[in-house]
Amino acid sequence: MPNRFGASRKGRDDPAIRLLTFVQFQIWRETPVARAKPELNLSIALTDYGWALDSSAERLGLFVTQRQAVACAKLHMRSVKAEGIATKLVVTGTDVDKDKRQFFPFARFR
Repeated sequence: MPNRFGASRKGRDDPAIRLLTFVQFQIWRETPVARAKPELNLSIALTDYGWALDSSAERLGLFVTQRQAVACAKLHMRSVKAEGIATKLVVTGTDVDKDKRQFFPFARFR
């Protein structure tokens, strides 16, 4: 019997069509949807008190040298990466203290 649009409902009542529709719905429901992955932004900046390591929500540490801050940031990035979260590190400023290690020729000490 045709409905008000002139189409018959006979095809929709067929058990094979219902099974096919159900299977298509199950496949559609189980298909993963592309979602934006969470990303954590870490920043290292020079403050009046030293080098600050900050995430978007909290301060993770305060360090004497920039090298210490970068090392701690790498450790934190490794632990976050294990959870499947992408990270990005932004370093602003330069380390004003030069490397304390100096090269002394061996001949001078003989």
